[in-house]
Amino acid sequence: MAKIVLDVDNKNKDTVLMILKNLKSDLIKDIKVDNKPIGKSSLVKRTQAVAEDEFLPKAVSTSSKYLSKDAFKARLQNKGK
Repeated sequence: MAKIVLDVDNKNKDTVLMILKNLKSDLIKDIKVDNKPIGKSSLVKRTQAVAEDEFLPKAVSTSSKYLSKDAFKARLQNKGK
């Protein structure tokens, strides 16, 4: 079995561990940090909040005093009936 040793600064340790964790599980048999096995807390995948984008649909705000474009059209159509 081949071994690969990486020297990583402490500030980059979490990033490198995340990259290694996201590799196929069959590729790596064991990961050790500072001669100690990694705790489960460092192996948890971190999720990142999706930033708002002009192309993504925005959540409907119910606190606004104005209706959305679609809600306004639906209200007009209901009044006409």
